[in-house]
Amino acid sequence: MKQITHKLIISALLILGLSSPAWSVVIVDSSAGIHNGTVVGLIDTFLAEDAKKGSDTEELAWVNAIIGSPGTTYNYKTEPVSYYKTDMIDVFAFQLVTEPGYYVIKKAKRVALFANKDAYGWGVFDLSFLSDDMNLGSGGDMEISHVTEFGQSVTVSEPATFAILGLGLIGLGLSRRRNAK
Repeated sequence: MKQITHKLIISALLILGLSSPAWSVVIVDSSAGIHNGTVVGLIDTFLAEDAKKGSDTEELAWVNAIIGSPGTTYNYKTEPVSYYKTDMIDVFAFQLVTEPGYYVIKKAKRVALFANKDAYGWGVFDLSFLSDDMNLGSGGDMEISHVTEFGQSVTVSEPATFAILGLGLIGLGLSRRRNAK
């Protein structure tokens, strides 16, 4: 019985330790006003960087070619972009309008595509993923020309919710088993 209890405790700690909120990014920028201290989720997945596209149609075709989904739609364009420093080095966050599945950051002659994940109302990107050609600058000197949002996000239930539910059910089963003896 002690072995089962120890295994359950170890499993619970591993599951809770691997859940996403433990590594969430937080805005730590005094210029962010009410957003200072906001948890903005995980760093979004960098997918590609390329030369700036000549039109919205060309940009949409580029996005669809990268993500392999010809059905992705153009959602919204933000210009200018207010971005904020976070508690991680070279990681910045900005608010999104349509909670998209993907977004493109633009500057001068380059574009970078990201898959949005976790907190869909925020774009969270790491400058170190981008090439020097992107030329965003750094820190307070950084400049993003604009952001274009594509497609809709797909909400997936948080793993920790299922872990807690599973642990509760296991606990009920063990207590019932103990009471039956």
